[in-house]
Amino acid sequence: MKKFFLIVLLIFLLACCTREKNKDQLSEKINSDYKNISELTMNKPQREKKSDYNKTNHDGEKQGLWIEEEGNSRIERYYKNGVLDGTYKRFDANELSILGEYTNGKESGIWYYYEKGILMMTFENYATNYDTITSEGIRGRYKPDYKCYYKGYHPNGTIAEEGWVLWDEGTCPESDLSKEYGTWKYYDEKGCLIKTKHF
Repeated sequence: MKKFFLIVLLIFLLACCTREKNKDQLSEKINSDYKNISELTMNKPQREKKSDYNKTNHDGEKQGLWIEEEGNSRIERYYKNGVLDGTYKRFDANELSILGEYTNGKESGIWYYYEKGILMMTFENYATNYDTITSEGIRGRYKPDYKCYYKGYHPNGTIAEEGWVLWDEGTCPESDLSKEYGTWKYYDEKGCLIKTKHF
């Protein structure tokens, strides 16, 4: 019986020694692997993140999102093979001032103009103009290049005025060079029509 207990005790001690040896070997392996991983990570040059904007296609034409900054202004616009196509955003002093869209190089959809977070005006229904008008300083009639529908807003958000605007290539509908055209409507701050005018 004593022999039996001695054999069991011997097997137990042997198992414990082997277990401790395996545990030490495993611990050394983990420490070694950790050291190797740390060295690889520290010595490996960090790759800079690829820019998601201001890229060109294989022909050198602007492609995708382009971000340009001038002073306090930041403009974000999308290009497709060098042509404006997609959302346009302008921020002045970190506040959205213009939100619009281009389709194949031309303004499309509704363009929103803000001042200090308040909607000031919108332009929509952009199209080529076929109507001729008379204008001060120009003899006879002439045909501006483009037209769109304008809406101006009171600070409380109600419509203040609306009507068609005509303008030439190289300018824009919100410039002082654009011309009112057709019947314009004017509203008070409650949204009630107060007068109409024909241009």
